[in-house]
Amino acid sequence: MDEDSFPIIFGGLMGLLAGIIGSLIAPWVHWGIEKRKTKRKERIQLLDELRSTVPTVKIQGKEFLASKNYIRIRPFLSTKLTDIIESPNIYHVSKDKNRISKLNSEFLMELDAVEIEWSLGIGKGKNRKKKYYNPDWAGMQITEITNNSGSD
Repeated sequence: MDEDSFPIIFGGLMGLLAGIIGSLIAPWVHWGIEKRKTKRKERIQLLDELRSTVPTVKIQGKEFLASKNYIRIRPFLSTKLTDIIESPNIYHVSKDKNRISKLNSEFLMELDAVEIEWSLGIGKGKNRKKKYYNPDWAGMQITEITNNSGSD
């Protein structure tokens, strides 16, 4: 080997080494990105499913407490709320069938807090700034029937 061929061979070997390392690292990086995308998608789906079922379900009922969605979200809820939901001695009822109960409203507010904590940015966490849950913001339609008696 002469002196002129050493930089060429060294450069070729370094390029080969960089290619080998890159081909080993690229799939690992791609896997990490796909893992994060899947986790985000599953979290959004979980919150959407809970938001759509909460207004129509009895939160303290055995069916809801045993549901896979409640079991999945439970670790992220506040201890205070889970104690109330799971306590057999405290029971919340709504007087008006057209309104979401206070407990359901608090649960939906907790879901908004979880959305913000997870940095999902799907836009439904804006209810967190309020003291009550407006069902129209979550795409739910709650109508109030009023009885107008008398003449105009």
